[in-house]
Amino acid sequence: YDVADLLGLLLIVLAIARGWPEKPAFLRTALWIALPLGLLTLCFGLLNELRDYYEIFPVLILLAAPPLCECLKIPLRARA
Repeated sequence: YDVADLLGLLLIVLAIARGWPEKPAFLRTALWIALPLGLLTLCFGLLNELRDYYEIFPVLILLAAPPLCECLKIPLRARA
């Protein structure tokens, strides 16, 4: 891994952590999927294999989207 990978991971972690108490409880609870998924990947998978993480990607995106939209000045609202 290089510095860009580390900075990207840090950005995602910071976006998820920002405003943690205001995040939906369902998504905060669903993040626990990452623990067994990561442990099983360490034991039986390849860390670079993105298919191993498909179950957690939607949760991470939904948790990181509001702070990133706020930072980019993109309004977050439902369309009619």
